[in-house]
Amino acid sequence: MPLETELETFKNILPNLLNSPHRGKWAVIHGMDYDTWHCYEDALQFGYREYGLKPFLVKQILEPTHVLVTL
Repeated sequence: MPLETELETFKNILPNLLNSPHRGKWAVIHGMDYDTWHCYEDALQFGYREYGLKPFLVKQILEPTHVLVTL
């Protein structure tokens, strides 16, 4: 699955990031490496500059939300 490693890395680092000054910022994750940025645009620009067309994930550092769907 694309970005599986990046999603797993985000899941693993999220608790520490939530309890730090990085809460609310944006994480750029490639493999198991990550960096944080103040805004989405800067994070995305960094991702493309650093990784080019290699897969990377940009995700905001916030508490997970759960959506209940009923049919």
